[in-house]
Amino acid sequence: AADRIKILTGKGIFESKYLIGADGVYTRIGAWSGLVRRRRIGSALEVEVSGLAQDRQTACIGFGLVREGYAWSFPKGDYCSVGIGGRRAGRLKAEFDRWLDQLGYRGERKFKVRGHALPAAIIGARLQQGNILLAGDAAGLVNPLTGEGIRYAIQSGRLAAEAIAAGEITDYSRLVRERITGDFRYSYWIRALFFLRPEFCYRFFVKNGSASRALSRAFCGDAAFKELFYSCAKKMIDPFGWLKGRPVRA
Repeated sequence: AADRIKILTGKGIFESKYLIGADGVYTRIGAWSGLVRRRRIGSALEVEVSGLAQDRQTACIGFGLVREGYAWSFPKGDYCSVGIGGRRAGRLKAEFDRWLDQLGYRGERKFKVRGHALPAAIIGARLQQGNILLAGDAAGLVNPLTGEGIRYAIQSGRLAAEAIAAGEITDYSRLVRERITGDFRYSYWIRALFFLRPEFCYRFFVKNGSASRALSRAFCGDAAFKELFYSCAKKMIDPFGWLKGRPVRA
């Protein structure tokens, strides 16, 4: 039938009325459908190691080590997931070694480092063409500040399924913009602030307990980056709190 899609795979031919492209950063479905033509790609390196001088109850985040990116170390039982990511891959390996040194790594460096590609999110991108929809990394749904993509892959997959079930797939791109990528706009602005005004960000996000807790909540998905941005903007405009109680519009 004209409204059916056939996909040839290593396990045979599959046919369906709808196709959700969830085939990663270098999506073939996105290229084939014309939804993805060119895309900016960032890089990340990650490894699980032991032998760090790090409290097993503490997650470490390092901004300023890599251009347009950050480094991290998250406890995972007896190990820590340590990584670094940014838009420019050229010096990541050297900066990754420097990050391990800052974490107080003790041991021989004979571990296997994994590499990941990170697509740059495009706010308002068209993610549906005919009966084809893109989700997750294929749709470029990676947070510009944190580099996280799993949460948005799950959310977009659900939105795609709901749009198909309701027979309203033309609304899919709008729903993704309203519920996911709309907040990415503020992540982009906060990221730019981190790189342009690192001294302010240190004072505001690190030295300020309430701000660092707000940043942690946004990283964990318990708050929107929009809230964090407006809080940050108000602090920049009114550092002494003279406008307390008055709304700030950015």
